[in-house]
Amino acid sequence: MPRFFLITIVLLFFSPKLSFAANGDSVTIRHIIIENNKRTKDFIIERELTVKENQQIKANKLDSIILANRLQVFNLRIFNDVNFNITNWENDSLDLHIKIYEKWTLFPLPIIKLADRNINEWWKQYKHDFSRIQYGIKFNWPNATGRNDIISFAMSFGLAQMFEVGYLNPAVNKKRNFGYGTFFSYQRSRRIPINTIEDKLSYITLGKDFQYNHFQLKNSFIIRSNIHATHLITGTYSYTSVSDSVLRDNPNYFINSKNFQNYFKIAYHFESDHRDIKAYPTNGWLIQLGASNYGLGFMKDARLTTAYFNMSGYKQWQKHPRFSTAGFGKLSVSFPRKQPYNIQDEKSLGYNQDFVRGYELYVLNGQHYLLFKTEQRFKALDFKMKNFKKLQSKPIMNKSIDYLPLNLIIKAYFDAGYVFDSQFQAKNSLKNKWIFGFGAGIDFVTFNSSVFRIEYSFNRNLENRLYLHFQQAL
Repeated sequence: MPRFFLITIVLLFFSPKLSFAANGDSVTIRHIIIENNKRTKDFIIERELTVKENQQIKANKLDSIILANRLQVFNLRIFNDVNFNITNWENDSLDLHIKIYEKWTLFPLPIIKLADRNINEWWKQYKHDFSRIQYGIKFNWPNATGRNDIISFAMSFGLAQMFEVGYLNPAVNKKRNFGYGTFFSYQRSRRIPINTIEDKLSYITLGKDFQYNHFQLKNSFIIRSNIHATHLITGTYSYTSVSDSVLRDNPNYFINSKNFQNYFKIAYHFESDHRDIKAYPTNGWLIQLGASNYGLGFMKDARLTTAYFNMSGYKQWQKHPRFSTAGFGKLSVSFPRKQPYNIQDEKSLGYNQDFVRGYELYVLNGQHYLLFKTEQRFKALDFKMKNFKKLQSKPIMNKSIDYLPLNLIIKAYFDAGYVFDSQFQAKNSLKNKWIFGFGAGIDFVTFNSSVFRIEYSFNRNLENRLYLHFQQAL
């Protein structure tokens, strides 16, 4: 009998299989099986995984590792849903089964675009003048060849016209860590902003002739050093011309008193992305930094150097997972002090998503700025069409539509910003002082990871109104 107990103890402590059963030490991922990817290549999914076949991992970390890998694959943003399942678990080994639901890959869409910075400026300042609308067609083909590449084409008409075509492939080499993109655009317009007066864009009416022409050719190189870190190097050639009327109203439009401007630009961008869901994060963080140089030191038409650093953080409440907190901070600097007016939209506050909520109708041109945003969120609705029983028996064109999400988030927010300016302040008063805005709103996260925001905001002067947006705030 003592010999029996001794043998049993030895087996428990030294047999690999029984040792795993006793203390949950490690498991081996025997096979990784990918299913339902009718278009997407296996290697596009595999390059997002931190686990490989025949790899051993700690058993007590299995759940967290699988969740992290599932989110990483989902963040490719070419799938409506991604499922990870463990199958064939035998002793200390198992298979990892990945099932994906691809999005529709072909999106020819009509273009209804404003000649203004945003819908709020068009509605309030220009009295929703429909003559300022561009119309046309946009053709996006994401995951065109199953390599997470995208072909884009757009053409629009109206007050402002444009033609764009581009291609981006983020994984062209065998290691799948190098990508390339090229983009061409041509724009022309009858009416353009030529100055900023009282912190609002001032336009000139130039008649029926097109008085603004802009040509741009951009080539990008993408280096992905790991699944979280991406480097982007971009080289751009740009040519812009305007009528003599523009220069009479603003001699500093191009800063060189010419009616045309051409320059080469080189830019570098780095990001370290640890967000859980990129379309609308609730956990994790993102760091971005970069710099650009216009003119490369030898072209007199545009000499400008910019740099920026921003960080976003997201935290979901552990005890109440429907609640989350989000924060964002950015610093942008540019040199020299005297700068051409026409490229202020690339490095000033009030353009794209760089604005203080409550100041959507204003622009703050300057050399440097600080921007902070915070949000408190509550997910009121989390819905997928596959959970709606009345639709389960209906014929659907593409089965992946079952997994289209609809999330409704209620939020409160506070933003603050400061623009440092020594060039444009003569006719504007919002620079060189702190501005802030606050309010509440509703975010809809829906088809193709699109975000639609309805917000009611107050600013420092207690101006308040309803604003609409079509991108996430931070």
